[in-house]
Amino acid sequence: MILSYLQYINPIVKNSRHPLKGDILYAIERVLKLSVPNLYVWLCMFYCFFHLWLNILAELLRFGDREFYKDWWNAQTIEEPVHKWIVRHLYFPCLRNGIPRGSAILIAFFMSAVFHELCVAVPCHIFKFWAFIGIMFQVPLVLLTNYLQNKFQNSMVGNIIFWCIFSIFGQPMCVLLYYHDVMNQKVNNGK
Repeated sequence: MILSYLQYINPIVKNSRHPLKGDILYAIERVLKLSVPNLYVWLCMFYCFFHLWLNILAELLRFGDREFYKDWWNAQTIEEPVHKWIVRHLYFPCLRNGIPRGSAILIAFFMSAVFHELCVAVPCHIFKFWAFIGIMFQVPLVLLTNYLQNKFQNSMVGNIIFWCIFSIFGQPMCVLLYYHDVMNQKVNNGK
């Protein structure tokens, strides 16, 4: 992960201009260049944390339920990859308390967005809500995915949308946005 970050991600990000200013084709090119190494680092991090570390921790604590996540890479809709903890502790209790399914989904995505934003904002010491917006943007994608699956009668539509948004546009764009916000903060603080 460190090698991939140092060799590929860091040079791409450092040599980029602000992705929201100027040439849109340049911004798209930067995002596409970041997509593969960013996905590789993300998958390695996911494996190390959610698979290895949580299983080691579960073994030490004698925790019986080892299903920390489902096979999100085969997700047929955008709403499927929601972390099992969020489903168990937010979504199902909302349904049991009589909250409609759509509102329960919105609450689950909202809390996931808050947690994702905190995971980025705390280490970077900056609250810009890019991760929050990215997660909340998935709510309309759930509706779009369901509509397209019903229209085309194809279960692959949701998986294609998930992978395009997740690996090609979403995460690389967030990396660029947070990097430039952190750099702008350092410049403004005189560091």
